[in-house]
Formats: sequence, structure tokens, C-alpha cells
Amino acid sequence: MYLVGILQSRWVLITDGHEVFASDRDVDIRACGEPSAHGRRIYRLTMTQDELQRQCAANGIELRGRATHLQQLKMVSAPIVAGAVGAFVAGGPIGAAVGGALGWLFRSPNAYSNENLASWFAFAKRGCENWASFDVKELERAAAELERAAAYQKAIEHKWCRYHQLRSIKFLYESRGIPFEAAVAALYEADGYAVEKTKASGDYGVDILARRSAEVLAVQAKGYSKRVGVRAVQEAISGALFYKATKAVVATNSFFTTQAKQLANASGVTLVDKVELTDMWRKHNTSAPVPAFSMREYKALEKDIDRLLFWIDFKEQRGTRGW
Repeated sequence: MYLVGILQSRWVLITDGHEVFASDRDVDIRACGEPSAHGRRIYRLTMTQDELQRQCAANGIELRGRATHLQQLKMVSAPIVAGAVGAFVAGGPIGAAVGGALGWLFRSPNAYSNENLASWFAFAKRGCENWASFDVKELERAAAELERAAAYQKAIEHKWCRYHQLRSIKFLYESRGIPFEAAVAALYEADGYAVEKTKASGDYGVDILARRSAEVLAVQAKGYSKRVGVRAVQEAISGALFYKATKAVVATNSFFTTQAKQLANASGVTLVDKVELTDMWRKHNTSAPVPAFSMREYKALEKDIDRLLFWIDFKEQRGTRGW
């Protein structure tokens, strides 16, 4: 038998004698909307009918169902008796009222008929199923958002690290003269060489001597913005002879002309251009200090970060392997 729980003229639960459905707040029996962020949630209760009766009694919820003829008679018996007494005393009009009441008893449809309650129950069950489907979609959406957020966080933290590492290597790219020579010397030293800087003038075309075991490198360091030409290779060759080095090296934070490459290839001179220099830097700066990630600081630097990394990535796509 269907029963509906009424609280302050609104239904809050309904049962068919087996399943029980309830709302998270009072539901207007006429409301039949779909689930939404602000809608009334309908959910299934797991309880016996006895437990339902006790819960309703404890919370002031009136259970209503299909009224029997005896229940209907009780509902109108008091007014009928009062009307009969009045009719005995006052006559006609009151008697007509009693007749009208009896007519209502046998002719008025029962608002809580099985048909109506079955329709309400079906609505509640359908609402519960809709909410279950809605919850699954919400969970899937939330999971997708979390996945996107995690991917975004990982991507921007990677960009943060690249940016700060590049801010360090930027010095190597932009330095000239003695500061660049010092930077190159530090790279060879990090690679296990014993490094000796030659004097600033009269160095015979060699800025750095790097020794490791029997190997002696005579290094000419050229911090340039333009391409390094053949003269630097010639100086490295003569300097290597003077210092009795095993190999002549020209290192630059730029690139070499075709003629310089041809002479180096013919004479056995090692050329270290911006790409190889970057590789050397990366080799020994994989754990270079990077500030702890801060979303606020990242947002403040985001335009600079994107501008720098776009240039580097564009160069790599073009095959120049710039960072």
C-alpha cells in the first residue's frame, strides 16, 4: 500500500510498502523538475516499514494513504452529527448541509488514492534515478577537471624550472670577454679538468688551458653576438702549438662561419658552438637551484616565461636546437 509522508503540507517521503524515497528538503508535490545544482535531491532510504513508522512519529511526519470508507466516515462523522443536531433544532438549511456532506463522502475522489500515490511514487523513483545518473556525470566531470588541473600544474611547474634554469644560462649566452672566459672555464672544471687561465694579454690565442690525465686542451673562448670567423680557429691552432696542447678548442656562445668550420675540420680543431655549450651547461646544471614554485609568482612572470620558451621551442622546431 502506498503511503506519503506529509510535513507542513509538503511531502517529504513516499513508499509503496517496499521501497522508500525521500527528499533532502520539503518537496512541493507539484514540483517535477529535473536534477540541478539547486534542485531538490530525491534519494532512496534503506529501512523497514516499522522503522519508517517510528521515524515519522519521531519527526512529526504524518503518513497518509488511501482512506477506507470507515476512515472517510470518521472524517465526516463529527460534522454530520453536529449537522444532525442542528437540523433537529433549526431545520432545513442545516439538513441540506448534512446531505451535502454525505454526497461528498460518496462522490468526491480521494486525494490519496492508490492511483495518485502510485503516480507520485513513480515520480520520486524516477527522480532518484535521475539524481543517480546526474551524480555519475558529476563525478566523471570532477575527475576530468582534476586530471586537467594536475596536467596543467605539471606543465607550468616544468615551464617554471626551464625558465629559471634559462635565466642562469642566459648569463652564459650574453656574457663577453673575461666573464665569458670564466664561465667556459667553470664548465670545463665541472667536467673534471684542471683549469688554468692564461694572462689577459699575450696569450697566443688561448684563454684557457684544461688538463685531464694526458689530455691538454688549449681553449679559445669567444663571447660573440655574430658568427665566429676563421681567425679564431687560426689563433687556437697557434696557441695549441705554443702551449704544447693535445687539442685546440674554440668555444663560443654564438655559431661559426662556414670557412671556420672548414679550417677546423681540416686541422683537427674542436668547435664548441652555442648548442654544444648549452649541452655542457645542461650536463652539470640538471639540479641547479630553482626557486620553489609559487602560483602567484608564476602568474606575475607568465608573459616573460611564455615569451622566452616560445623562442627556444621555435628554434628547436626549426632544427637549431636552441634552448
